[in-house]
Amino acid sequence: MPWTWIGWYVLPTLLCALCLVPWWAWSKQHPKRLSLAECDLQAAQRLHRWATGSAPRWRWWAVRLLSSSGDGGLWFPLSAAYFWATGSALALHVLLEGCLVAACLELSVKAVVRRRRPPHNTRAVYIAPAERFSFPSGHATRAFALAVLLSHELPRPASMEARPLWHTWALLVAASRVAIGRHYPSDVLAAALLGPLALMMAREALPLQTYVVAPLERLRDAYGPARFTG
Repeated sequence: MPWTWIGWYVLPTLLCALCLVPWWAWSKQHPKRLSLAECDLQAAQRLHRWATGSAPRWRWWAVRLLSSSGDGGLWFPLSAAYFWATGSALALHVLLEGCLVAACLELSVKAVVRRRRPPHNTRAVYIAPAERFSFPSGHATRAFALAVLLSHELPRPASMEARPLWHTWALLVAASRVAIGRHYPSDVLAAALLGPLALMMAREALPLQTYVVAPLERLRDAYGPARFTG
């Protein structure tokens, strides 16, 4: 995977974060002005009101559908089942790099930062303890990781044609997480950085090929569908 394309996500996110530094310094000198945290909260509340409030019912369901499209409960079983059924290397990359490594990185950051969810969040049931926290968005982290992965691993020319669609989908998933009240804008901004970083870790720092990919492929060859159809 070309590093330059990962840079299209990492560098703009870092630049956006650096642009917040002067604002933070200025807000310290002008305490009557809104702080970064207050701006973050107000932006989250406005987008949430846009999706709820007096909005048409279809808008809320469209936002919910977009949010659900980045759910790990969808991508984990689908990619695992597709790999087991077909032996697809792409499905295994999606499962391990786009889902598993991204989730581990995101949950680790949540456990350290421990930022509470927005006050207008209504969900109270979470699978993992760290999911009680807000920073960063797990759905958005997964979406940005998958957008980079799929836009480069799919066969050409399909990958070139679908690349803008994958990136647009990731941005919409990120926006939907704020709109339904689960996150602040800064949560999804961090996710735009963590998603590609998770891919870099999976490819460059973690021995997945030796200790995970190869054993899973041997396990499928021994007990998968080929054993019964061959």
